[in-house]
Amino acid sequence: MTMEVLYNAGGEFKFKTVPIPTITKPNEVIVEVKAAGLCGTDLEILHQRVQFPTGVTLGHEISGIVTETGEDCKVIKKWDRVALDSLGHCGACLHCKTSRRNFCIRGGVENALGLSKDGGFAKFVKTKEANCLKIPDSITFEQACLVEPYSTILHLMKRAHPIEKYFNVLIFGAGTVGTLAALNLYHNMPDISVVVCDISEKRRKVLEDQGIETVKVVDSDYLEKELLLNISNPEYGYDCIFELSGSVSALKLGFKLLAKRGKLLMFGVVDAKSSHIFNPAEIFFKELTIAASLSGPDEIMPAVEEIEALSKKNLLNLEKLNVRNIPLSEFFSGLSDFINHEVTKVIIKP
Repeated sequence: MTMEVLYNAGGEFKFKTVPIPTITKPNEVIVEVKAAGLCGTDLEILHQRVQFPTGVTLGHEISGIVTETGEDCKVIKKWDRVALDSLGHCGACLHCKTSRRNFCIRGGVENALGLSKDGGFAKFVKTKEANCLKIPDSITFEQACLVEPYSTILHLMKRAHPIEKYFNVLIFGAGTVGTLAALNLYHNMPDISVVVCDISEKRRKVLEDQGIETVKVVDSDYLEKELLLNISNPEYGYDCIFELSGSVSALKLGFKLLAKRGKLLMFGVVDAKSSHIFNPAEIFFKELTIAASLSGPDEIMPAVEEIEALSKKNLLNLEKLNVRNIPLSEFFSGLSDFINHEVTKVIIKP
């Protein structure tokens, strides 16, 4: 038996036919993929701004149904509805023992599903039982494939902790992660003021249409003008800024917009050749914090719970969020729409 998969061909994506995976170890499971999200990281792979092995089936935001389990699997059963944790982890290395398993020396981001191991842009995917999380019937498979990106948001918020209720918060990027970040803040801190900046008028419109009273959506020109108007105001600035777009210009602008003791959190993948973005003296005299967040190593189970909570509040209406579902055969059409900001997200349904 064979299946069509979409794989990393080194600077391009291609289809190929491969055998359907089978269990070879007692702790493995086979999952029939019901939904797999196209992610900004996939674009970084396409443009070769990050390096992962070629030949690997893409797709690291995965949900589906377990169709087969190894003999050592005790928690996950056949026909369970699951979301997958794409990160591998050994549980024995220093990083795993100190809550840094995204840097696991035998797993971590560098050995993740859809990046270095065959992922979910396929009908079936093989993984370990430990990477499967049961999902409630109250959330759809399409919502469940957002568990992985939402876990990165929870890790981002943990890295930014504490976020006080009086903070002025700024988010660069109104794509999937930026939208989920805004929803997270509204869900957990409904009184906090949030500004979201994006260059795409279409993305701004989608977020505005969510009708979240505490979220203001702007473009970069607005922020540039605001900065000029407050250039002599010692109390001006944003207390917490999330840079989720991977834009060097957004990072530079964000740094200028930081308040005293402000925090700048980087999540977007920035060009590795970029340098001289931050002024060390300004970091010192303003007591600024610059930090980064890479994946969601310990937040995957809480992400399931929060996705369910957002769904119950009707804050995760994917049609309203301009999420498009397409079959794997129409991948390149969806990829084009994603790149051109015609949609907030594309979900593949193999």
